[in-house]
Amino acid sequence: MESGIYYQILEVGVLYEKGGGRGKIWRLWERKRLRDEITFWRKILDCATGEQRGESCDEIIFEYLERLSKKYNLPHYKKLLEQREELLQCDMVYEMDKEEEYKLTQFMKRLLSDAQDCLYGYGNKERFYRILRVLHNLPRALHGRNAFHVDFKAISYWEAMSYAKGCMNKKMKEDYGEFYVDESE
Repeated sequence: MESGIYYQILEVGVLYEKGGGRGKIWRLWERKRLRDEITFWRKILDCATGEQRGESCDEIIFEYLERLSKKYNLPHYKKLLEQREELLQCDMVYEMDKEEEYKLTQFMKRLLSDAQDCLYGYGNKERFYRILRVLHNLPRALHGRNAFHVDFKAISYWEAMSYAKGCMNKKMKEDYGEFYVDESE
């Protein structure tokens, strides 16, 4: 499977979840489900890197998808499972600048790690969903044509980083400042 498909699967999951932050208190099952999803999202990033090295990871991803969709009845993952054969046959090759791709994946790994930390304890729900808002456009810069939506508009590395920075509060801008470089450089 092309590595761009992994980033699209990640984008689908993050987009679905970023709209779910209702209320200030965690529901009983919510944190466990989100921990499982973040584990899956981190696996997606690892598998995308593995695919670029020539490793075949599609079976692992679809096993995770199947497990998550059965365990939590997640409709966005069920749709992906229904499209499995089309995704496996998709030949959309998208070459991105390796340095930019590396920076984006490192930034996403850091965001996912921080999001996972928010899921322990009783607070941090607002911070968790803010991290998802920061994260949600980053995978979009890592794939070209979208296998799921015909009217998809790709975005550049700079657009994704600019949007992510716009979603951050002051503290987050300080915490994640290492991932930003001035566009004019």
